[in-house]
Formats: sequence, C-alpha cells, structure tokens
Amino acid sequence: MTIDFTKGANDFFTVANGTNLEYDPEMGATFAISHAGDAPTMTSIKYMFFGRLDVTVQAAPGAGIVTSSVLQSDDLDEIDWVRSSLSSKPQPAHS
Repeated sequence: MTIDFTKGANDFFTVANGTNLEYDPEMGATFAISHAGDAPTMTSIKYMFFGRLDVTVQAAPGAGIVTSSVLQSDDLDEIDWVRSSLSSKPQPAHS
C-alpha cells in the first residue's frame, strides 16, 4: 500500500477533532498549530502487521513544538520517532 498525501486525503486515516489539516500538492498533509495545547493528530483505521513503513516528515519550526510519528498496539506497546524543540535552534530527533 502506498499513501501519498500530496494527492489529497486517504481513507486509511481519520483526523482527530480539532485538527487543522490541509493537503498541499508539494508538501502533502500539513497541520496547523494555532493555540497552546493544539495537538493535530491523524490515526490509522487499520493495523500494520508486517512490512516496511517509510515516512517523510518535515519537523515543525519554533520553540516548544513536538513533531512525532508513533506506531502503537492495542496494549499500548509503541515505537516512537520524536523531534522536540525546546529552543528555536535545530535539535536532533529521538526514537
């Protein structure tokens, strides 16, 4: 399965209430954070049991914004990729 958000929405994902999401033909899915506490989120509606997952992400600029991708099972085991910026200087990602 290939999902390309530069082509628009995909029914494999649902968008959480309060998420401001737009689809850009060059950038793909773009999220907006307008207020403190905003947490734009997309969730898959199916499971991934095996295979390869490639994700292309542009981390959000600005201090205090966390960019992440999380794979999580029903019993809450998870694999995370997180980029958290506590300052406006570039920071490394953590997994």
